[in-house]
Amino acid sequence: MERPTLDIISSPETEKALLGCLMVFPEMIDQVITILDVEDFYIDSNKEIYQAILNQRGNSELTYLSVAHELGARLQVIGGLYELTGYLDYAAHRFESTEFARIITEKARARRIVDATHFAARELTAGASLGEIEHILQDLSDSPKISGGTSVSNYATEALKAFEKSVRNKGRSKGLSTGYWDIDKKTGGFESGEMVVLAGRPAQGKTSLAIGMTHKVLKSGKSVLFASLEMTGRALIQRMAYALARVDGQKYNTGEFSPEEMQRLSAECENIQSLPFEIEDTGGQSVDNILARAKHLKPDMVIIDYLQLLASPHKGMSRYEVVTENSLACKTMAKNLGIPVLLLSQLSRAPEGRKQGRPVMSDLRESGAIEQDADHIWMLYRAETYGLPNMENRAELIITKNRNGPTGSVNLTFLKQFISFEGYFEEPL
Repeated sequence: MERPTLDIISSPETEKALLGCLMVFPEMIDQVITILDVEDFYIDSNKEIYQAILNQRGNSELTYLSVAHELGARLQVIGGLYELTGYLDYAAHRFESTEFARIITEKARARRIVDATHFAARELTAGASLGEIEHILQDLSDSPKISGGTSVSNYATEALKAFEKSVRNKGRSKGLSTGYWDIDKKTGGFESGEMVVLAGRPAQGKTSLAIGMTHKVLKSGKSVLFASLEMTGRALIQRMAYALARVDGQKYNTGEFSPEEMQRLSAECENIQSLPFEIEDTGGQSVDNILARAKHLKPDMVIIDYLQLLASPHKGMSRYEVVTENSLACKTMAKNLGIPVLLLSQLSRAPEGRKQGRPVMSDLRESGAIEQDADHIWMLYRAETYGLPNMENRAELIITKNRNGPTGSVNLTFLKQFISFEGYFEEPL
């Protein structure tokens, strides 16, 4: 019996794309090796290149040149340096590396199944016992499954559970509550695996609103990792304490807290200490740093303040490329960890040129990728800061993207002295 061709069960372009990614983004090697073995490659020269890359693992200077050096005389066999540099043209975003690895693994597993069934048919024809063939096929079925694969039945079960939870929680958030009833009603709250972008111009109160939402999530018994790239951890806790203790934050500058106010602030600081709350306030953090911390702490939610302050993943990238890649990385983090990520973002100066300063989607700063990556986009707007009359203490959360429902606006009350927000309308009991 003629062995069927396996060329159609391969993807040379994907193999090149992965190898190109690993030479450009060597930090992805540790993730890829958990998915992919050398023998999973179909093209022999790609097996050699992958092995050379693995041999260079841990080399902080890993590039296509170091891989070429590792290949030695074998470099000419695979086509020389010119051929190797051609792989770099296939490199995409680094976070696609694991997806490329899974595709290659799937193809390899499919080829093994074809090989095994062909071998079984040949052996049966030659008189082998059915028991021997069943044993061979059982070994194949017991081999490790592709990382990340989930059957449709599992997803269907999860969907049914989500429907049932929605019925049980009618009138309440389906995900983690934001702490603001009107926002929960429109958006469903913070859903697992989703990225919410909270955007606004400076002085609109993005961080204060995020702090208020953080406390509501913490009070529900869920844990939060807050990556604060602009504000120190101490200042963040002070903001939270002012809001909870109902103390004018401006008094900190003059030290004019009354004994009663100091007592309330002390009590709130003690309460905050007991909450499952972690703050990472190191400046210039990268998404990878935050992801590593999240994998260690396993929080129920991650908050990042803010996108434009995240470190560049690689030297020489333009500002557009940095924001684009970091936006995708934050979305990937939410999806892979199965938790919501609240990502704060600056807006461009465009609202300053409008009569009322009202923001729109196109004001998202420096990258259109944010609009594509986000599941929800909320824009915080305080008309008072643009000189509009009769708008004191009024705020508006403009929902410009909502993957799970309608867009629109939610009114909020801004309590300037406490640096916090409350629902504009009374929330139902």
